[in-house]
Amino acid sequence: MSRSNNKNMSNKMKTKQTDLSSFFSPRSSSNASNDNGSSSSNSAAAPDSEASSASATFPVNIESSPISPGTISNKNLNLSIPTVELPSVTMITDLKKENFDLKLRLYYLEDMMTKEVYQEVCTSRFWFNYRHVANTLSMYRTVKRLGIPDSNIILMLADDVSCNPRNKYPATVYNNANRLLDLYGDNVEVDYRGYEVTVENFIRMLTGRVSPDTPRSKRLLSDDRSNILVYMTGHGGDEFLKFQDAEEISAYDLADSFKQMSEKKRYNEILFMIDTCQANTMYSKINSTNILATGSSKLDESSYSHHTDYDIGVAVIDSFTYYNLEFLEKVDQTSDKTLQELFDTYDPVKIASHPGIRFDLFNRPLDKVKVTDFFGNVQNVELTKNRYPLLQDDRENIEEEKGDPVLNNYTSLTKPTSHLFDSFLVEKSSKSSAVFGIVVASIIGYVISTTLS
Repeated sequence: MSRSNNKNMSNKMKTKQTDLSSFFSPRSSSNASNDNGSSSSNSAAAPDSEASSASATFPVNIESSPISPGTISNKNLNLSIPTVELPSVTMITDLKKENFDLKLRLYYLEDMMTKEVYQEVCTSRFWFNYRHVANTLSMYRTVKRLGIPDSNIILMLADDVSCNPRNKYPATVYNNANRLLDLYGDNVEVDYRGYEVTVENFIRMLTGRVSPDTPRSKRLLSDDRSNILVYMTGHGGDEFLKFQDAEEISAYDLADSFKQMSEKKRYNEILFMIDTCQANTMYSKINSTNILATGSSKLDESSYSHHTDYDIGVAVIDSFTYYNLEFLEKVDQTSDKTLQELFDTYDPVKIASHPGIRFDLFNRPLDKVKVTDFFGNVQNVELTKNRYPLLQDDRENIEEEKGDPVLNNYTSLTKPTSHLFDSFLVEKSSKSSAVFGIVVASIIGYVISTTLS
């Protein structure tokens, strides 16, 4: 679905929701405490110890309803509510006879209501920061492998190490000394390059405060149905991250940007991931809801590279990103792995630092959040009971199934045209053709045996 279609659908949904104002009370939301802006964890084991503090808000039960009593029959409990089509919400009514109370439950189907948008930023220049470019391109490749198109990804690279004259393998970027995978292949679209990667452009892109002549590829076209992954890597310190080795973005700047996004309804949920020295301090000032954050190292602690390619002469990937990729490479679009499983793999001994996870602002338990909610794009699939006809007899079975009223709704969607399945048609051999084949084979064998004798 294109971004324009997503916007149109969003506008339609908002219009439909206004029609429901007479039937449903507004959804209540609880504000999670910020704990003075401090990180909820300074070690990889902390998520297990504080998992009980995170609570889910799905599904939301609305116990009282402002529906007028005249719309309900006391005898038959017939409900007369006008049908309203919502693209992302399924209403399930649960009628209970006790006290003639009507309980309406709204189940938000996240696979239908959310879209994924990705922001990946490498803030470092210079050849010796090769690993930061490799970090970013590795995450870029991962989300594309899991089904995210370039139209939903904004890639910012502060330096083009692939074209650096010191690169022994020109036009390539590798994240492993084995050099089996070129991250800088033919299918890489860089949206912000070189000196375009600035703090101002990054904040403007997040908040949507860009100039009118900014192309769509450089805009974060998100809305209140968007799950956003923000991945950043570079050199940092206590509550700051360097851009281009010339300027810095602070934890307050980042928190303010997320606050503006929240007020403008530019996201549904955000996963903020950062790989830098003292990374956990960068999310300490965030106070907006529905934001989950993780970093590579705690206060006064450095983040380290994983290994060096001695032919290239520099480190090619950081440890935190390396072990995240080790987990993500085992995930596909059908995977049920959760973020809790990802965070449980964080080992301070292997990573050589203490990763942190902050989830006090997040409204869902981590063991219920699929990795593909942020790293992948799972398309909706409508399943039917009809079978695809590969054999001639299957046509007759499908003709019989057409009489089933349950399947009639899917006839237009599942009925294949003749040219589609005739090309795959496998005809069953008849008994007469089998007998004819045996006779021909016998005659040929007789002729051959006579000739040889």
